[in-house]
Amino acid sequence: MRIVFIILFHFFLFQNIISQCDCEKIIRADGTVTQCNPLPIGGDDNLQIGLSLASNGKDNFITLTIRNITGQTYKITGDLIIRLLDNNMLTFGMLNTLSSVIGNSNVENGIFSINETQFNRIKTAKLLTISIKLSDNRIHTIEATINQDVLMNQAKCL
Repeated sequence: MRIVFIILFHFFLFQNIISQCDCEKIIRADGTVTQCNPLPIGGDDNLQIGLSLASNGKDNFITLTIRNITGQTYKITGDLIIRLLDNNMLTFGMLNTLSSVIGNSNVENGIFSINETQFNRIKTAKLLTISIKLSDNRIHTIEATINQDVLMNQAKCL
């Protein structure tokens, strides 16, 4: 009886975690990808920044979404640097970018590789700042003021 209770407890705990995930499985010709939806983490007078995680089952990725609220277009031109609340600073190599227009806003998406050590670090600490070099040749640093635990929470979903 006790074993059945433990199994049911773990099943419901697992189901609760999955139901809290805002992720979807996308079936592609080259395999299945789990993509979590980006959540805003902060911004300034020009930009709004969102982050999310994705996985192809073998490798994990960070997706950065930048919405420019002034109408200008800024391309991502460099790696993503995240400083965590525990003072770890992690650099993620850029793999790909995509520009689009959503509503009346220019949106830039970047996909960055994440290794196992980095993945383990983001699972245990909240975000402090995000830094990214854009096509205006400046490094933009945004303080994470909301959803500081987005990567911690989404890591449980992959």
